[in-house]
Amino acid sequence: MYITRLVLQNFQSHVETDLSFARGLNAVFGESERGKTAIWRAVRWVLYNLPEHGQPFIRAGADRCRVSVSFSNGFTITREC
Repeated sequence: MYITRLVLQNFQSHVETDLSFARGLNAVFGESERGKTAIWRAVRWVLYNLPEHGQPFIRAGADRCRVSVSFSNGFTITREC
């Protein structure tokens, strides 16, 4: 089982981000301050409910955030705050 899709809505710097993943190694890369670490935080939050110290998840100006993680077996976990 592996992650096939990650959807972030109003999560930190992400307004609406939809990422697809393939079986095997996947890489997320880009310039500094573009939200790569927020992707990792979102996955950790959904799977392990790990809070970030002093890091609010809700994007500035939004009232809610949502993250969904979908797996190769068809199962999806969604968290909202």
